[in-house]
Amino acid sequence: MSTQQEYIQNLIQNEIKLSLEKFFKDIHKRFYPNQDISFMSYFLELTTHEGEFVVHHEKLIEYGVSHEVAGPYGANVWKIKRC
Repeated sequence: MSTQQEYIQNLIQNEIKLSLEKFFKDIHKRFYPNQDISFMSYFLELTTHEGEFVVHHEKLIEYGVSHEVAGPYGANVWKIKRC
């Protein structure tokens, strides 16, 4: 079996283009199959927001940036606090 560096060099030399998700999945499957990388799906999701800074709504609530208020028709809505 090749090393991780050899695998990456092979991709480069053969001009094989992979999506970021496919690359991470291949590295995991080949070199770290017993590692739990379930958190990677969250980080890969963040990469789709180019030029944006994404913060999960639970963190906004945890740090008091977002709060729930009564909305129309009895439904509650989340508002972002103003500075």
